[in-house]
Parts: sequence; structure tokens; C-alpha cells
Amino acid sequence: MKKLIFILLLTVQFSQFVIGQEKTDLETLISQQWFEYSKSFEYEDYENIAKHFTYPITFNYANEPLILTNKEELIRLYKDFRKNIQNGYKYSLLESYKVNQLSEKMVNIHAFYSRFNSAYERIYSGSGVYSYKKVNGEWKMYAVQSINQL
Repeated sequence: MKKLIFILLLTVQFSQFVIGQEKTDLETLISQQWFEYSKSFEYEDYENIAKHFTYPITFNYANEPLILTNKEELIRLYKDFRKNIQNGYKYSLLESYKVNQLSEKMVNIHAFYSRFNSAYERIYSGSGVYSYKKVNGEWKMYAVQSINQL
């Protein structure tokens, strides 16, 4: 009987470890996806930015959501956004984040980031929720919501 209880406890502990490990792996994967997306924005690599999304995409930056249905619209939006970014923008850094798994095929990352100029001075800090879903085995963004501007 003691052996059975011991085996059951080990099984439960191992299951918790595996579940925790999967979450850690997912957090690492999603934060890496966000980092690659951010680098593409920094380098104005619009084709690579587009690879991070699936359609339709909802952007909530203002009072009204903007829904894009194709790659051309997305690239146009990012070109406009890049033209109107803070004066002197050079790069962004992910300051912190929280990944929330909503289901087996949906996850979001609440990213806190800062933008810097070429003198390494912070010119903007902000936060957003980037929602991903699994499409053909890959995590792709389908919604972006600006949370606040600091």
C-alpha cells in the first residue's frame, strides 16, 4: 500500500513537472516569436513582419478596431506606422512580459517594451497584448492591442 501511494505521488509530481515544463517552453517560444517580430520592425523588414501574422488581423490602437484581411494591407500599415514612430527611433527592447495560455491553440503575450534612439536613450515605453493562435503547427498573431503608453 505504501508503495502504491509513493508511486501515485511520484506520478503526480512528474505530471506537474511536465505541465510546468510545457508552459516554460511555450513562454520561451512566444517571447522569441515576439522578439523576432520586433527585430523585423526595427530593420523595416516588412515581408518578415507579415510572416508573423495570420488573417484576418485585428489592431486595437485607437478607439476603433482596424481589421486587415491581407498581407498588402498589413505591410502598408506597418510602413505608415514606421514613418510616424518617435523621432530618432533606432531599436526596441522587451522589458518584461507575461504569457497567458488561453487554450491549446490560443495564447497571448502582454509585452512591456521601450524604444530607444541611437544614443541609447529611452524615447518611449509602452505595453501591448499580442494574441497568437496555432495555424498549421505554427504560432501566428491574429490580434494586437495597445494597452497603455507610459
